[in-house]
Amino acid sequence: MSATARARVVLWVSVLTLVVNALVAYGLVLGGFGMPQIGIRGAAIATFVGQAFGFLYLVAYIGRDAMLARYALFVRFWKPDWQALREVVLLGLPIGISVLAEVSMFTVSSVLMGQFGTVPLAAHGIAIQLSSITFMVPLGLSQAATVRVGVFQGADDRANVTRASATVMVVAIGFAVASGLAFAFAPRALSALFIDVSLPEAAAVIAYAAPLIVIAALFQLLDTAQVIMNGFLRGLKDTRIPMVLVLIAYWIIGLPLAWLLAFPFGLGGIGIWIGFLCGLGAAAVMLSIRYWRLLQRA
Repeated sequence: MSATARARVVLWVSVLTLVVNALVAYGLVLGGFGMPQIGIRGAAIATFVGQAFGFLYLVAYIGRDAMLARYALFVRFWKPDWQALREVVLLGLPIGISVLAEVSMFTVSSVLMGQFGTVPLAAHGIAIQLSSITFMVPLGLSQAATVRVGVFQGADDRANVTRASATVMVVAIGFAVASGLAFAFAPRALSALFIDVSLPEAAAVIAYAAPLIVIAALFQLLDTAQVIMNGFLRGLKDTRIPMVLVLIAYWIIGLPLAWLLAFPFGLGGIGIWIGFLCGLGAAAVMLSIRYWRLLQRA
């Protein structure tokens, strides 16, 4: 859908999926609409129902749209085109490993943060949630960059590859600066949105989260830069070298540095976030150099 310039449809399906998820969750988690209250199991069921709804809606849309129907996505569905499958796997597997490297870094961060207790872990969760919410904009822009750069690269249009790259980067960095400023100037107000301030430990959680959210302000710039550069490189069908670069950045630089700063150097949760910052910075720099060199060769 994105590659055929139907991002608006994806947006509306995502909104509808959110609504379906929320309604089912309200029913099964909290017992609304006369439904059985089954707690966290209800949240799992709601997530599944929402995702299934979104998938089936898009399948139906593709089947009804005349332009999309000509791609015959579901024709010979059980008889694979092995050559095409090989190309997709060779291109997509490194992307999957790259995403896994980044996601697993954040997962391990929660394990590390948990060593300091429930208050630091709760504060870390708030900071991660805020960063994840704002990250959706550069993530979407990176996917748009992959499509536009890929189209222009396929047409051997170097001028528009450069133009598309510059446009996406300016918009993405502009948003990162805006969200980073919000994080830097209102960390306590933002963290208070995620917790009942009347709880006994709420003040301690907010106090611990505030400096993490300030670090997340810088985090926004570096995370945006690395995801946009990844999008550019995927548009050039360059995925294997970027995979190696992010593995180095996250697992050889970011995580070890986070552990060193947090434990041997005694910086605690702030040390973990500084380590992340260094890992993301390394990824952004290495991916930028890679993209620049590929453009110079073209």
